[in-house]
Amino acid sequence: MRTLLRCFGIAAILLVTAFLLAPFQLILTEAHLLRPPAIQLLFGAGRTDQVGTGLAATLLPAVPPQEVSADRYKNLLERVKKGDTSVDFLELRHAYADSPEYSSIEDSDESTKMFEAFNRKDYAEALAHAQKILDKNYVDIDAHHMSFLAYREMHDAEHAQFHQNIARNLIKSILSTGDGKSQKTAFEVIATSEEYVILKVLGLQPGSQSLMGENGHDYDRLEAVDPETHLKVTLYFNVDRPMGHLHKIFSK
Repeated sequence: MRTLLRCFGIAAILLVTAFLLAPFQLILTEAHLLRPPAIQLLFGAGRTDQVGTGLAATLLPAVPPQEVSADRYKNLLERVKKGDTSVDFLELRHAYADSPEYSSIEDSDESTKMFEAFNRKDYAEALAHAQKILDKNYVDIDAHHMSFLAYREMHDAEHAQFHQNIARNLIKSILSTGDGKSQKTAFEVIATSEEYVILKVLGLQPGSQSLMGENGHDYDRLEAVDPETHLKVTLYFNVDRPMGHLHKIFSK
């Protein structure tokens, strides 16, 4: 039965990934969505060389997950929506993954519409689609990033800064969990889309993806390429939470 569930899980994750990769190709056609702005979002100018070739050098130390109560996510979410950037965003993501609102199956159709609207320079429509995503999943990094870019194009500095801060802190919370170089130090993610966000932040182009299990944990292994050096990079992501959610769905 576990093997069957794993097969269903692999299919579901690969399906989600396939839908997610198409939107990423769309946004990469926009000059201001290429590597420099994404890297500067976290590390600032002058450090892009460190990120592309020395992954561990720029990452924060690992932070262990915390136990959260049933209403912890709602409390943290309320603080974030009020602009409180002192919130532990790793705890926020874990609290969401432990909440009834959590779903590891993302709305790829809404994401595609969001990216397409932005590329048409229809920023109001892009924001409308982004808000629909955030209404279901407020820790969706792409939706906050697109909201930041859309508001910036509309010269709404206050709202642009609000979403930029959230996107930056969500990304930092993933980077704080490891360096991605091995299963032991894998980045912890709660959604497949977070894996591709990290690839973009590190300036890497995605290649193949495979799911593996070891010592009771599930991992995604992503093969990527640094477009500047053409060096191949292997990154590991701990996908226990999304796989656990899929197991629950298919075991019902």
